[in-house]
Amino acid sequence: MQKMTKVLKNAVLVVATSALACRSASRAQRPPSHMDMPVNARGAPQDSSVRFADIGKTCGPESPTFTVSRERMDSVPDTFRARVNASTYGRWYDLSTRTSMGFGGVFRHRKTHYVFLADTSQLREAITALNAMPSEPGPPRIKLTRRNTRALHAHWTFAQLADWVAYIASHHPPVYGPHVQEPNNWIEFGVLNDGERQRVQAFLRTLDLPCDLVVIRRIEIHRTK
Repeated sequence: MQKMTKVLKNAVLVVATSALACRSASRAQRPPSHMDMPVNARGAPQDSSVRFADIGKTCGPESPTFTVSRERMDSVPDTFRARVNASTYGRWYDLSTRTSMGFGGVFRHRKTHYVFLADTSQLREAITALNAMPSEPGPPRIKLTRRNTRALHAHWTFAQLADWVAYIASHHPPVYGPHVQEPNNWIEFGVLNDGERQRVQAFLRTLDLPCDLVVIRRIEIHRTK
């Protein structure tokens, strides 16, 4: 009887272990969305529907970053310029230009806040600055602390992203982008098919953009009958 009980216990253990292994494998095989795990702009996008744009350059880990030149920004109409105003984005723009932390944006995933910083050692200063910003209308804002906030390395400051968006948008109708994708510290276009991807990339090659700045995401539009 004891031998039979031991055999049954072992069988249950094998089944439970196999089920757990199958569940883990299923999770590992599922391509994560851009919110499943924060991804730094230097890392390749993990979602197969998302790819860095082919801008006609050879890009690598040491590819230089550069800001939109003053001459280029002078050609951008006022309607496309990133302005320092009363909005959240305006305050983020101001924070990224008046401090040395290299602020690139902030977002919340589950119960943790992630702050993009070129200098991640200045997380405490970033938390203080963000908590001091006026709250937007709506539900009370959650206070950032060292316990609920993590620093991620920013490849781009928010001012750089905003200026590049303004410059790109001034040359292209803002349909499905470009827009700043805060959780990944890059600029994103949305396309419906490969033909649109090719047209967007052909347009981007004319602008002399830096590497690892613009991502193209394949999107789906679900129309209701």
